[in-house]
Amino acid sequence: MIETTELGAAIHARMDDGKVNDISMPMLDRLQEVLGKAAAKQQPVVLEGKPGLFSAGFDLKTFAKGADAALKLLQAGQDAILAILRHPAPVVTICTGNAFPAGAFLMMASDRAIGIRGDFKIGMNETMIGLVLPAYSIALATRRLAPSGRKAIGTGMMFDPEEALRVGYLDKLVDPGDLDAERAALPAFFEGMKLPAFAGNKAQVNAEVIAAIEATELPKL
Repeated sequence: MIETTELGAAIHARMDDGKVNDISMPMLDRLQEVLGKAAAKQQPVVLEGKPGLFSAGFDLKTFAKGADAALKLLQAGQDAILAILRHPAPVVTICTGNAFPAGAFLMMASDRAIGIRGDFKIGMNETMIGLVLPAYSIALATRRLAPSGRKAIGTGMMFDPEEALRVGYLDKLVDPGDLDAERAALPAFFEGMKLPAFAGNKAQVNAEVIAAIEATELPKL
């Protein structure tokens, strides 16, 4: 589901459910476990997908189980976003391919989102599949995406990696062959920070988006 290894002083967490990396309750429970252990030790976290895929988004099979199951999943998604936004050390996401909505939420919440070039799609396509986004995702996107990225939410438009970099889903884009070197450079990137200062500055930067997310309500299903 999520396997962890050490990456210098950081935790390297790889999402792989053997299928399409649905953001399911087991996936979110495991992510919270990883983040909780890392937070206790003030460790950075590198969250990565599998080749060609970061995440296919929320597990639609859970939504089909009824309102209670759907609301529980949506709440767990919000809780994971808030845990990333509050994490006292850097959280870096590595987008290894396609990233559909709930996966894109995790990327927007992270402190740095790295992606690879390729024939991939990234974004929030709920309009195209007949769903309304949870309000907390809009609160997050409003404060993370460029205007063109925010406008695209209504149309359900997805972006290729170059466009995703331009509108704010990604912070850096590398060739697939350079990803190993980019990942290997992260420990030095983390070591260059004074973590107490990082935590204080991150708390200030994220205070508004955290408050906006906490002020939202889950949809009435």
